[in-house]
Amino acid sequence: PGSPQFQAAGSSTSHGIAAHIWRATALAIGLGLLTIAFRRNGAHVRYGLWLSASLMFLLPVRPPFLPVPSFPDAPVSAEALLLAWTFGFAAIAATRFAKWRRLRRIVRSSSPAALPVPIPDHIAVRSVPGLMEPGVCGLWRPVLLIPADIERYLTPRQLSAVIAHELCHVRRHDNLTAVVHMVVEVIFWWHPLVWFIGSRLVHERERACDEHVLRTLHRPRLYARALLNVCRRYAQAPRTYVSAAGGPNIMRRVDAILRNEEIEAVGPLKKAILAAAICLLLL
Repeated sequence: PGSPQFQAAGSSTSHGIAAHIWRATALAIGLGLLTIAFRRNGAHVRYGLWLSASLMFLLPVRPPFLPVPSFPDAPVSAEALLLAWTFGFAAIAATRFAKWRRLRRIVRSSSPAALPVPIPDHIAVRSVPGLMEPGVCGLWRPVLLIPADIERYLTPRQLSAVIAHELCHVRRHDNLTAVVHMVVEVIFWWHPLVWFIGSRLVHERERACDEHVLRTLHRPRLYARALLNVCRRYAQAPRTYVSAAGGPNIMRRVDAILRNEEIEAVGPLKKAILAAAICLLLL
């Protein structure tokens, strides 16, 4: 390790990592700014852009139009940086693993349940004791977790709206894309932009499901009251691995649901912008 060849190799690796982080950060910021142009369109469009921003950190992006500056040598040794990264990596991974174990215990304690609304055959419905809000867990075989006493607090129509929200998460494969970003967070735990992207992904995926329910239900007040009743009663879902009905920023979501503003279609100009962005990324 003390040889000049080892030090040169370590310096080359450090500069390669710095160049990748520079490119990924610049592209992620660009994609994030692009979401502003689509603020009046469907949340699924903005979600796709934020997900692409997350993937920039995992993919070996080398766009020819983005020059990489010359980075100075780090003020600390590569060994110290590796030690600090390993400590943060282990801490985040251990926290996520503990939440996964907790969710596994919840699923094991659940029991098969029936709902008064139609559920696709490939989705298992299980009743959960306690104060866990409705949510979907699992990647390949989704499980819909429902509180055992939920029908005491929601009317049949409110329950149907909440279930429609959860089924939308299943159709969109939100748990799978959430796990992809979790990998980004564990690896790049020190990068504030990664955590900001995570918060935007959660917000936009919940808004996308809200918009789907409003398109099919056409009852914004009923749906808003259903979400508020869920949040008022249930508040213990391990959100790391569960796409839940309540979710974060509930008051902002309820306000948007009650306003129920018309969602603009993506016109030819914006489609051209998206196509140009995809072409630049494919370079």
